[in-house]
Amino acid sequence: MSLTAIIQEIEHRAKAREIGRLQEIRKELKGHARLAAHSIFTSQSIFGERYAFHYGGRTELQFNVGFDTEGLRHGVAFSFEPSRALPRPEEKLIPSVRRFNEYLTLYPQQFADMSMWHWEGGERSGSDHPPMPIQADLIRRGVFVFIGRMQPVDAIDYDLMLDDLDRLLSLYRFVEGKETFPRVTEPTKDGFQFKPGCTLKLTRTTASLQERVLNITLRHNKLQKALHDHLSSLYGGDDVGTENDSADGRVDVIVRLVKGFGFMRSRPQCQPEPAFGKH
Repeated sequence: MSLTAIIQEIEHRAKAREIGRLQEIRKELKGHARLAAHSIFTSQSIFGERYAFHYGGRTELQFNVGFDTEGLRHGVAFSFEPSRALPRPEEKLIPSVRRFNEYLTLYPQQFADMSMWHWEGGERSGSDHPPMPIQADLIRRGVFVFIGRMQPVDAIDYDLMLDDLDRLLSLYRFVEGKETFPRVTEPTKDGFQFKPGCTLKLTRTTASLQERVLNITLRHNKLQKALHDHLSSLYGGDDVGTENDSADGRVDVIVRLVKGFGFMRSRPQCQPEPAFGKH
């Protein structure tokens, strides 16, 4: 089946899906006065029989469908390939990468059934690995970073594809939006469970420009630990925990009181990021 036929089938089935509202969602997130397009993909964002990304996706986290080394891929991606309209993609996209990393740091299991890989110089590099924050050394020209799923070309499951694209909308909304704290709609599997202790994180690093931008929130880690230590001195270490999951998101610091739970969230402008480089 040709890529054009596959895209047409996706568009047809997406009319009854949340992903079918992608251009409306983009309009809301970007504050545009009108829709940029009336479909997910357009002729301007379909590149022969190789790949397609959503209209407007060149300068953001893009929904991407295309032929890969082992079949047909679907998911989201960052393309650091330069063009005349985007000569420095690594500079344009790095704020979105930072928010992508924040989401994957807070919700590492959200897309655990998907895979992540990257291309460089026209070749697929390395092996697949579970979705994770993007390492700073991948943010350079000519690299294509992808998270999603692969299917055999002769047995495409469109329901699976659209289910995945719908799920990835929560990631897209946060990466391209302005919310200060990412959320997922699903509650935790077993409800809220208190976990005492403090998750150790890096508080300093020597880094390249990309690393410094991605790790600008190391100060948040230092403040979180200081708050944990202070509350532990008041309530005892067994009743204070960090990074506890709840149906409302991940709680930075929580105190367990005698008659219930007291939540203390810290939501600075920059959220915790994974650290890279020497420390």
